[in-house]
Amino acid sequence: APRHPWLALLRWLVAADAFELAEQSCAQAVYGKLSGDAFQRVCEALGSEPAEVSVAEGAGAGDLLDGWRDTFRLLQASEIWGMHADFVEGCKPDFGPGIKERFEMAKGVHGNQPPVEEAAKRREAITEHMDAMLAGGAILAMPTAPGAAPTKALPTAELEVYRARMLALTAIAGLARLPQVSVPIAVTEDGPVGLSLVAARGEDEMLLAATEMLAAVVGMQ
Repeated sequence: APRHPWLALLRWLVAADAFELAEQSCAQAVYGKLSGDAFQRVCEALGSEPAEVSVAEGAGAGDLLDGWRDTFRLLQASEIWGMHADFVEGCKPDFGPGIKERFEMAKGVHGNQPPVEEAAKRREAITEHMDAMLAGGAILAMPTAPGAAPTKALPTAELEVYRARMLALTAIAGLARLPQVSVPIAVTEDGPVGLSLVAARGEDEMLLAATEMLAAVVGMQ
């Protein structure tokens, strides 16, 4: 029997479009840890099999990589400049490459509010969409990152691709303001990769119980 009574009420949802953003080696490693006997134990603990979903479908905000990421990027940039403008313009810190350009971008975004206001509306639509998806005790499973942590030697162009996909993944719980836990579930040739679990707002304890159950199923200490 489940250690926590609400585990019997859980519905596991697998974010198919989020896994499409992960490198093949990452997705295979995560799925591999939850296949065979481990998959059967998860199903037995829940009393049902996980169901695949497209996270972005039906939210009216575009796909994860473009629509959701861009929504997150605009809101984040505007908030960053709103918070740090006095420091940046008063102290004129010597930012390194990449950071300087991002602050300049943030200043431009903050100074052009109509797109930010539209992004805020999309965030509310995304929040309502995710609230409905996770209602009634659902847990969403998705890759924590596109793959293992990038190395210092990774070319800039490849790093930007990784970063874009990373932002698309973090935008899911970030925009909807939901609790998320990352489980270091597997290791690829490039390093460790994680599986993230996302629950409805206010369901932090249920999320931790589900994480504890999953860790036991896959043999984590």
